[in-house]
Amino acid sequence: MLWPCWVALGLVLGSLINWVADHLAQHYLSQTDSPSKTTAAPRLDITSLRVIWLWMQRSTDFRAIPRLQRRLLVELTIIAVCVYLWRQFGASPEFVALLAYAGLFSVIFVVDAETGFVPNLVLGAGAIIALTLRLAYSALPVSSALLGAVVGFTLFLPLALIRKGVMGAGDIKLAGLIGLVVGFPGVITALAMGVVLGGLGALILMLSGAKRRHDYMPYAPYLAVGCMVTLLRGAAIF
Repeated sequence: MLWPCWVALGLVLGSLINWVADHLAQHYLSQTDSPSKTTAAPRLDITSLRVIWLWMQRSTDFRAIPRLQRRLLVELTIIAVCVYLWRQFGASPEFVALLAYAGLFSVIFVVDAETGFVPNLVLGAGAIIALTLRLAYSALPVSSALLGAVVGFTLFLPLALIRKGVMGAGDIKLAGLIGLVVGFPGVITALAMGVVLGGLGALILMLSGAKRRHDYMPYAPYLAVGCMVTLLRGAAIF
């Protein structure tokens, strides 16, 4: 039984995703906070193991772990993704590619949800990864990925121009990246799913009182989920 290996891999990757997201979030938040405010550099550790250790020591003081709930959620999610992908694809290019995309979109999800910024560095890395995987392993033409990127960017650009403040430049670039990842016509499905999820999320936030109608609501997390669901449901990437 190899599932303990994939649990361990999920923990390591999840901790790495949290570390990268923490650094990026700290960078963007430092641009909006007081310049004199300083914070400690994010730690690279496995939060789940720290929680277990504190519990074994009969300590319930978890305040020393920043963003505890998010860090645990990311690690558990990546563990689930690792186990699922291994059961579906085994040792294959699909396993590696989908795991890489899961990490990429997890970072985008977390950073935008916590800061309202979609990191250009991650978008650029994602574009390089998508093109490299398409050229190295895919039997599908690169033109499908490029067409998907153009369609994604073109579809979202008018929305940002019509309703300024609802969708930012980062969301438009992310739509282009999603098109590059899933190609055409998969980009239509991924973006449509992201739009539906975004609408439902906004409705829930407004009904719960957490947000008002004209408040800023991060959109990239819903697009990231829409892309990953499309990939996991079998959109052809190889």
